[in-house]
Amino acid sequence: MKKITAAVLALALCGTVFAACGDGEDPVNEKPVISGLQDAYTVQAGEEFDALKGVTATDKEDGDLTDEIVVSSMPEVTFTGGKATFTQTGTYDIIYSVTDSADQLTEEFATLTVTKADAVETLYHTFDFSVSTAEVGRGGWDVALSGGAAAEVKTERGLLLADIANGGESNGSVILQKTDFAVQAGVDYEVRLYIGATVAEAKYVDTAVQNAAGENIIYQGANLTDSVQIVSLKFKAAETASDYKIVVHCGGGAGEYSVYMEKVEIFRSQGVESTTEIYSQNFDEAKAEDILFKYPYDAGTELSIKDGAMRFDILSYPEAVGNIWERGAMLSTGLGLEAETGYRFIADVTAEHEQQFVGKFVDSTGADTTEVGRFQGTFKAGTATMTFDFTSNADLKDAFLAFQLGYAPADAADSNVITFDNVRILKITSVPDMEKEMVRFMPYNSDTGYDVFNGSDDPSDKMDGTGRIYTDGEAMHFIISNKGSADYYNKMMFYLDLEELANYRFSFKAKANTELSFFMFVNVAGASYNPIGTFNANITTAEQQFTFTAEQMVMLDNSYEITVQNVVPKDGQFAGDIEIEFYDFEVYKIA
Repeated sequence: MKKITAAVLALALCGTVFAACGDGEDPVNEKPVISGLQDAYTVQAGEEFDALKGVTATDKEDGDLTDEIVVSSMPEVTFTGGKATFTQTGTYDIIYSVTDSADQLTEEFATLTVTKADAVETLYHTFDFSVSTAEVGRGGWDVALSGGAAAEVKTERGLLLADIANGGESNGSVILQKTDFAVQAGVDYEVRLYIGATVAEAKYVDTAVQNAAGENIIYQGANLTDSVQIVSLKFKAAETASDYKIVVHCGGGAGEYSVYMEKVEIFRSQGVESTTEIYSQNFDEAKAEDILFKYPYDAGTELSIKDGAMRFDILSYPEAVGNIWERGAMLSTGLGLEAETGYRFIADVTAEHEQQFVGKFVDSTGADTTEVGRFQGTFKAGTATMTFDFTSNADLKDAFLAFQLGYAPADAADSNVITFDNVRILKITSVPDMEKEMVRFMPYNSDTGYDVFNGSDDPSDKMDGTGRIYTDGEAMHFIISNKGSADYYNKMMFYLDLEELANYRFSFKAKANTELSFFMFVNVAGASYNPIGTFNANITTAEQQFTFTAEQMVMLDNSYEITVQNVVPKDGQFAGDIEIEFYDFEVYKIA
């Protein structure tokens, strides 16, 4: 109890009170008394604390004032009827106060310690792979047969397949086609077919867009292999029609095989793009010490300007895969970038060896948190003019163009030299109206609990990186058909809602068709990268059990995605499809 001072004052006043009574004066009104509380309490986080349990208040003049007790705390927590639930661990001062009818106030104090709750683990969610996804809509695709050919169209393993039992007399005896392709006069179109074949040797096909009369509007031949390739058909429509056709002429020979498509994209564009050059640097008069600066994490790159070009000498690469972006440099541009505005980077780049990179615009510190614009890709060996578009998501004055360099080159070189010349940055002041229609032959998106992202889905139009997912009744299959030029250009996501004030453990079984590693992280769906949990897995051809627990507690109810990306074969070589199978994927809540 903390009423020592009050008791002393009461004793000191006692003689005065008796003297006054003896003189016939009115007695002094006494303060209320709070009884029954303890000096200290302890509860677990998430447990309700009843501050008034066993506590009463009485007043000599007013009688029982227990119902008038007000309870509060520092730090502040809301009490209702003297009860409150403390979610954060720590020490709190609990304040009891009561006032009588003569406005006499009494306060008492206690200490509350909130400890971490005992963790109880329960099965929270099981991802359901029990339903086969073989039967998916064909998006209007079918086959036309002639010359004794036999074939059927179906969807299977996330693909549209033309299963050819007999190829007929010649190429074209089997036509995989979509006959309801609508076009509008004056509009630019691009049809992209992500296509392959189950063949031991390359199989030639003709792809085309045809009008209703069967005349080719645009034609492109392709040699199909057992890996997905992208065939692009571009044209401007001269008429408005609803019965154009997209065709793939295949067949020929009696052998059995399948032509398949992973997805089809149709782009429609109207208008002309406009740009304004806002930065140009050819390095003829520039001094390295004035415009070139070390990237914050760099420990193995020398920067210079030689022979009228900006030069990066990469002396070594980080050994740890998780540190792959720790080489690079920053170029001071003096630009002011504007939020929600498109820009284009152009430069003549020469690389001794192929090099993955990330380009970003940051402030002078180079800190990731200052990034407002990003583009990513691969500098090919040799010299080429590289063009990349990006959008600034915030205003940035005095922008620095930072390059982060990724994996060691594929030819196993332990060093590299990259030079830049004729660097230009354009502000995109207007762009054509663009519509994109994508048909994938798998029933997945962010609403279904599963999804996949490829570099070819990227709005910046990279056109590389392809892959898909499907279930077979037991497992989720994640297939990478083409690696793409960036480590996030093939990834799959498991979606689920997580509840607040809990930790979570993730458990799954996995195997693959080759030994590989991948990176898994748990992040708020659609949000910036700030994972509550991460995991690096080494997968073999034998099924293994994996488990990891999130490093951070979920503080608010939210939708999360468990992302699998950065898939790397043990030998570093991407040859043919890579397939990972997930089984028995469970999430446990720890609260």
